[in-house]
Amino acid sequence: MNQNAEVRWAETPLAGMTTRVEATVRAGRTDDLLTDAEFLVWADPGVVAPLLSAASGGDARLSAWVYWRSLSGHRAAGGDHRRWLLRLEALRWGHRALVNRIDASSAGRGGDAAAWEVRWAAGARLEGQRLRSLTGHPGGAVATAVVDGVPVAVTGSSEGMVRVWDLATGRRVGPRLPGRHTGVRAVATATADGRTVAVCSGWDRTVRVWDLATGEVLGDPPAGPVLAITTAVVRSRMVAVTASDEMGMQAWDLLTGRSLGYSFTGRTTAVTAVATADVGGRTLVVAGTCRGAVRFWDLATGQRVGRQLLIGHTGAVGAVATTVLSGRVVAVTGGRDGSVRVWDLAAGKPVGLPLTAHTGPVWAVATTQVQGRVVAVTGGQDGTVRSWDLATGEQLGQPLTGHAEGIMAVDTAVVDGLPVAVASSCDDMVRVWDLARVPGTPLTGHTGHVRAIAVAPLQGRDVAVTAGDDGTVRRWDLATGKPAGPALTGHTGPVAAVATATVDRREVAVTVGGDGLRLWDLLTGHGEHISTCPGRAVAVSEVRGHALAVVSGDDGSVRVWDLTARRQIEGPLSDHRGWVMALAVAVVRGRTVVVTAGDEGTVWDLATGERTGAPLTHHGGWVMAVAAAEVRGRPVAVTSSDDGTVRVWDLTTHDQVGATLPDQRRGTRVAAAGTVDGRAVLATSGGDDKAVCLRDLATGRRLCPDLVFPELVRAVAFAPGGELVVGFGSEVAVLAPHRSRTDSAAGHASATVQDLTATV
Repeated sequence: MNQNAEVRWAETPLAGMTTRVEATVRAGRTDDLLTDAEFLVWADPGVVAPLLSAASGGDARLSAWVYWRSLSGHRAAGGDHRRWLLRLEALRWGHRALVNRIDASSAGRGGDAAAWEVRWAAGARLEGQRLRSLTGHPGGAVATAVVDGVPVAVTGSSEGMVRVWDLATGRRVGPRLPGRHTGVRAVATATADGRTVAVCSGWDRTVRVWDLATGEVLGDPPAGPVLAITTAVVRSRMVAVTASDEMGMQAWDLLTGRSLGYSFTGRTTAVTAVATADVGGRTLVVAGTCRGAVRFWDLATGQRVGRQLLIGHTGAVGAVATTVLSGRVVAVTGGRDGSVRVWDLAAGKPVGLPLTAHTGPVWAVATTQVQGRVVAVTGGQDGTVRSWDLATGEQLGQPLTGHAEGIMAVDTAVVDGLPVAVASSCDDMVRVWDLARVPGTPLTGHTGHVRAIAVAPLQGRDVAVTAGDDGTVRRWDLATGKPAGPALTGHTGPVAAVATATVDRREVAVTVGGDGLRLWDLLTGHGEHISTCPGRAVAVSEVRGHALAVVSGDDGSVRVWDLTARRQIEGPLSDHRGWVMALAVAVVRGRTVVVTAGDEGTVWDLATGERTGAPLTHHGGWVMAVAAAEVRGRPVAVTSSDDGTVRVWDLTTHDQVGATLPDQRRGTRVAAAGTVDGRAVLATSGGDDKAVCLRDLATGRRLCPDLVFPELVRAVAFAPGGELVVGFGSEVAVLAPHRSRTDSAAGHASATVQDLTATV
């Protein structure tokens, strides 16, 4: 589209927009719309949303996923803020091409929301690989197939229904298959005489075969309490093998239901999982047992192959799949013991070490190829789906999360040339996952809520230091968003607050949590446990050549620690009737003071430990957050209360400065102050809010519309260059004022932050 297309999309009435979109879709160019940044920003969300499931190419599919993740925000926002939100989501999901298109389309445009741009965003537990959920009935057994050229999933539910789904769209297709009131236990698919069929067993001890194109019931399969089903071609016939904990295994013609005329020999225990493989010109049945052994038989004769058992699992084998790895036919098994094992079927030996990452039994295994690698996909009782490179034993990427309960079944398919996994869970959901999400994998970060942020210089660059509920402390290069070293571990529970300082000429981070106070060398990652006293908030400053940490606790006390001497200074500061929610330090007439927030705001002389001046009162509730800054040469403190107000105080006189600022998100719990382009700026966010409000501290004026994030904002901090670091959910993002490269470099050199406050 040309440079004027954005304006046309913005000004086109809904009816005209719908007509243009319909014409594009009819021409088979849906992907063109979904990769057009101007369309995504300016088109009505009601027009865009129905197109998302029709994306086919990799770029369009990722763009559709980015838009879908931010859909609720688009519906409530105008074009300027949609552009900001879409850019944030594109950065979160690593879709750099969409970011570039958004930047190109917005060149030369104004708008308050565009005054702050997202420089980078680092994700942690992003479900970027999930394409869609198959909704409509509870999950259960699952298998995949191709019907009339369309990749489908066949799902059998705990309520007894069997449904067929188009994996490209997530919609139900085909005829309705008769269900069972007792539930479906196992499903397999095959192609026989040119027809794609599904074999399903029920808890009512029956087995049925359906033609997936017509819904016709085929043959008269043998009945029994079938636990697992597999299919294979034997002597030009499509054969099904069913496994039972009572009747062993049976082999029968898939179309007629007739038995092959023999029973499998050598069965000494119940078979719990079954698959087939071609090894040395023979089709073998590979069976896992309830005692953890793996056996195999010749499917053409029913004879046991070899006498050696494949033994390694310490509990029942929950799933079996087969594939070819480096010219060898292998079986991949998942067990109740939580391990995944690979076996060379010709040699009867294990391949490599067990694959261990699941924290519970593994009930589902499937295999596929992803970008030239042979991959096993496993699902476990821990609710995760994991991918493994079978050649190296390496787990590929982060586990796929989102299921609330254990995974019962998994299978793989190819959709639009890309491999996918279909997983069914005990939470009654079936989800489709993209196994080849190549545009970019989000950075690994926190696995719990980010509660605290601080910024420090480190070897000539600024780093953001973040901490949260997962108990880790992480360092991020502020310019690139890349980790500036591994996670710092040592806390035994959530980290409530973090601050940075220089101690013994080293840049350090000071963190507090329920297990006490810790000091971290930001360059080496070395940590020291300074105190076991629980802490809620922390601030640091230098007094008479000593770096001091001020720590508040739930008991209303405020303790001061000499970080140079590693000891507590006598006499805790205490004047609050309950929790001290936040702290900030400032310099007033050459004295270092600490402002504490609780039932009221209180100012203390850090050198003497004495309270100075009158309390910062007038709030009608608890003071939840505090920040310190300098406005027009005077030190000020900013306090926010659960009464829904924000107030600014002159720390020299303890008088309120200007009018009370209304807080539209009643109960602000997060506040930070910094200098941006020469003016003092305040950032605040509510305890149950997804937005950040930016104000000019001198005037109280809002600098832009509230910046809305996908998850709750629990931490903010300013950097020396005026960048704003935001912790939302378990993720971190850096926002910067929108300016040219020249302006940005000059601003970074001249701007200074008077104080960065630790937040609750």
